[in-house]
Amino acid sequence: MSDLVDFMKYLEDRTIPEPNSGCYLWIGPYQSKGYGAAYIGGKFYFAHRLAWQVENGAIPKGVHCLHRCDNPACVRPEHLFLGSHSDNMADKTKKGRAAHKINADEANAILHDSREHEEIARSYGISRTTVSQIKNGRTWSFFNKGGSFGNCRIKGSKSKLAKLSEEDIPAIRSDHRSSRSIAKDYGVSKTTILAIKNRTQWAHVS
Repeated sequence: MSDLVDFMKYLEDRTIPEPNSGCYLWIGPYQSKGYGAAYIGGKFYFAHRLAWQVENGAIPKGVHCLHRCDNPACVRPEHLFLGSHSDNMADKTKKGRAAHKINADEANAILHDSREHEEIARSYGISRTTVSQIKNGRTWSFFNKGGSFGNCRIKGSKSKLAKLSEEDIPAIRSDHRSSRSIAKDYGVSKTTILAIKNRTQWAHVS
């Protein structure tokens, strides 16, 4: 019982209510995808999974804890439900989060995009929540520090290692030669040229 009380207090001290959505937002540390990170007694817990367990009991092995509110920072038990991996993927598709994966260039562009969040989300085929998380530093937070995160690095022209600039991108996309020939001229890989033409890199450049 004492452990349960300790967990409850730990969660309460690191949570604030959000009146518009009804979410209880985690204000402690975050993981890269926007999920709250709880550290108790040297052990790591996902904050939302911990909140579910405090309220409802243990989560069976291999079972996902999903968000009805589509906000990974939320730890309100009423906004959570359990499901399988298939349920998780179906939920992502239903909420528009499986349609497109954001790469580093796109995340950096979103961070500096001054349009309304909903408009940005439509442009990239992602949810408004994803846009908010990027701008609030809950995901892709290394851009706010001007550095790197894991094995990812800033790939735009602001990177010291960049071989391309924003001015090169329209020319590459309109170049009808083979990707191998274009890559040779610009000193980059064929894969980079294909990614630029497919807009999975430098997507913020029109």
